[in-house]
Amino acid sequence: MASSLKRQWFEFRRFLRHRSFVFLLFCAALLAFCFFVAYHADNDLERSHEHIEHVRDTRIRHPFRSENSDLGHVADNAPLAGETDPNTVLKSGVLGNYEPEEELDDGSPGSLGKPVHADNTAEVKRAMQQYGFNTYVSDMISMNRTVPDVRMSECKYWHYPEELPTASVVIVFHNEGWSPLMRTVHSVLKRSPPHLIKEIILVDDYSDKPHLKGKLEEYIKQFNGKVKLIRNAEREGLIRTRSNGAHAATGDVVIFLDAHCEVNLNWLPPLLAPIKHNRRVMTVPVIDGIDMNTWAYRRVYGSADRHFRGIFEWGLLYKETEISEQERQRRKHDSEPFRSPTHAGGLFAIDRQWFEELGYYDDGLQIWGGEQYELSFKIWQCGGGILFVPCSHVGHVYRSHMPYNFGKLSGKPVISTNMVRVVKTWMDDYGKYYYIREPSAQHRKPGDITKQLALREKLQCKSFDWYMKNVAYDIELSYPLLPENDVWGEAKNLHTSKCLDTMGQPIPGTVGATPCHGYGGNQLMRLNKKGQLTQGEWCLTAYGNRLRSNHCQKGTVDGSFTYNRATEQIIHTTDNTCLTADESMSSSTLKLSTCDEEHMDIQEDSNVGGEKEQPAVSCTFFRKRPRQGRTNVRAAQKQSSGESDEDLSANIAEAKRKKLRKGQMTASTAKEKKESDDSDAAESDGQEEEDGPGCSGQVAHAHISNAHSSKVTELTEIDTPFDRDAQAQFERVQAELKKGIDTKIYKGAALYNATIKEDSVKGNASSGLVRLGQIRANQYVKRTIRWDFAPDVCKDYKETGFCTFGDSCKFMHDRSDYKHGWEIERDYQEGKMQEEDDDKYLITDSEDEDSQFPETCPICDDAFQTPVLASCSHHFCEKCAIAQSQKRKKCPIESCAKAWTGSFKYAKDLEKHLKEKEAKNEEVSDEDSDE
Repeated sequence: MASSLKRQWFEFRRFLRHRSFVFLLFCAALLAFCFFVAYHADNDLERSHEHIEHVRDTRIRHPFRSENSDLGHVADNAPLAGETDPNTVLKSGVLGNYEPEEELDDGSPGSLGKPVHADNTAEVKRAMQQYGFNTYVSDMISMNRTVPDVRMSECKYWHYPEELPTASVVIVFHNEGWSPLMRTVHSVLKRSPPHLIKEIILVDDYSDKPHLKGKLEEYIKQFNGKVKLIRNAEREGLIRTRSNGAHAATGDVVIFLDAHCEVNLNWLPPLLAPIKHNRRVMTVPVIDGIDMNTWAYRRVYGSADRHFRGIFEWGLLYKETEISEQERQRRKHDSEPFRSPTHAGGLFAIDRQWFEELGYYDDGLQIWGGEQYELSFKIWQCGGGILFVPCSHVGHVYRSHMPYNFGKLSGKPVISTNMVRVVKTWMDDYGKYYYIREPSAQHRKPGDITKQLALREKLQCKSFDWYMKNVAYDIELSYPLLPENDVWGEAKNLHTSKCLDTMGQPIPGTVGATPCHGYGGNQLMRLNKKGQLTQGEWCLTAYGNRLRSNHCQKGTVDGSFTYNRATEQIIHTTDNTCLTADESMSSSTLKLSTCDEEHMDIQEDSNVGGEKEQPAVSCTFFRKRPRQGRTNVRAAQKQSSGESDEDLSANIAEAKRKKLRKGQMTASTAKEKKESDDSDAAESDGQEEEDGPGCSGQVAHAHISNAHSSKVTELTEIDTPFDRDAQAQFERVQAELKKGIDTKIYKGAALYNATIKEDSVKGNASSGLVRLGQIRANQYVKRTIRWDFAPDVCKDYKETGFCTFGDSCKFMHDRSDYKHGWEIERDYQEGKMQEEDDDKYLITDSEDEDSQFPETCPICDDAFQTPVLASCSHHFCEKCAIAQSQKRKKCPIESCAKAWTGSFKYAKDLEKHLKEKEAKNEEVSDEDSDE
């Protein structure tokens, strides 16, 4: 027995010394250690989650609770909003819990987003003019048409939380086409989980189309209250109408869509899930394109896996750039949402109560423009965030033009004023870069921003410097901080009175010189202290010996130009050449030529015939007083004053003491021109002045009258003498044809394009008797010419302050229609810089407008009898106006004296004002009698 125990003990000791036992023991110890570490890690993670939930419950209200909560102050080193949601999981190969079935081609027009072409060109043209897109084709397409799935393939396998917040979809419209508006509604209902759509709110911004009245109200009844309709009592514009829709919403999340959209497959859960995880996050879908002609649905970015985030350049134009490497590394999957500094402004989702705490949109913003930046800055700086969601796609139609205006709000510089309001409220010291980029905006009045500054203080929002360094850190890579402008304004040729002009050329385009108009736009140039010459967002660079406009090289703000104040020349420093008008070619052509001091100081005579040409007039672009007396005078009568052309030329030359540099492009500032302009103005007193901005001078063959300017275009009536009218030109062509055409000598397009019609019983072509229209006027042939001073300016944006294309519009959105360089110089010289009227650009109410009506007729000085409105915008009695027009045919008010067209409009507004005043007086008299 003892020997047996000894034997077993010996075998056991021998086993312990064996290597395999040592290995097994090591593995067991390692396994135990791993279990120990995992156990403690789980406990730490659980405690961390409990702490996060505790902080969230104490500082941030739950998305679905209605009680108010103190937002508190988020520390500058706190993590950015938009972190990955642990409850949203990607399961490879397993379709997501909200993933619908793939839509199939049913063969109907436009199915799966295929293009539809129409042959009825008349109907298509009418639809395009009326709505800005082809509603004729849209009406041929089903309201419930299928669309192609343009998402990344990875998007099909995301699993979102089962309990998501409900959504109120707000759709704002004004005079929208029927089928685009209703297809937007149908697509939302068709491709959204029914329990997540609380309501669709249609907000009518005072439409007057018949199909948007009773027909619309009857149509939406089929949705059993899911679709609601509210109407504005007056036209309020996009910004305020959206706020009205948000006020009426009852869902947990408010989603804004335009009135001509189609949502794509499974678009809604990806927008709602990040908001459920963090209610301070605003989510933005990827916007696809719907063709305005064929209604074809397509991607805008070409590839679904290319991601771009929204940024801006310093003129606050919306731009996009590919997501940064920092943002790529933060995400585990390419289809995850990513942070963006700003957004385009049209389509997004936001927690309703968070939107309310942010004050909705700033109620001081008018109509449209700048609201996307105001909301973006406010969200980021006040503790929220913006996420672009790659797995949510919405198609959008971009109009060809804006088919309507804004009534009494049209023509006001609301876009620039909105931008200034945003700059002063949120951009702190960075606002100076906006004024460098838009120098004419520095005198705009943003209105009272006390309420917005108080909101920023209440929410304890961060600085704009924090925003630039932590959120928009990649903006300066593409658009660096701008150096100060050395000079800005119009670059003017003193000899020809023409200004540097981009002329609306597509990029890249040739820069030329055109008559100075003083309206800014494509003639408003900036030369910064680092030598970069720019117009708007484009850079002007040397291309050979020519000047070309092109995209500025990203990340650069320097250039090769300088301004010599001594010689008033714009110099290209690389080859020491000066910007010069090329007289050997077109008058609008520029070139870079050698800076010749002697050539610049000598005024050469270009008249080859030997007769000295009248000196050019160097104009200062001030708004001049209206001309007194007759405006339509024959050119031959100019000698009746007793002063010859030579005397007039001598007087003008004597008044201009500064030598004119022929051909050289120059620029000048207010300080340098003050003394010379004052002396010029003193010597020019008593001279006859033309209407509007421009040069006073002689026209060789015509008399210009009745000029009318709208700052973008100008209408001018020209009286042409006999020897230059259409009949005279025709007779000269016939005379040349009888001589025979020498093919070696070019005699003008009119001659070579002339054709001889066959003879007829009514006459022959050479006699002109078979031609239609006026052959020869009694004295003159009057022509009306429309000058487009800014062909590259978007007319919808200029006249209405709104453009459906937004920042994707290929025309320039001009903001320089309020205070131009020549206006600022004039105010500086006249000492009026501090005399601005704060209410100049505030939209007044009806009572303020009514107070402007006259109480009596200016002619008879008695109460109005059948008031009418003359073409000069003054009110008169009908009888007095007719009698006056038969006598003098111009306004009897001495300060006006404008010519009348002979037609008068019935003054409905004045008549209404007089009746309301009479009714008020009767009420007051009744109250006095009762007492």
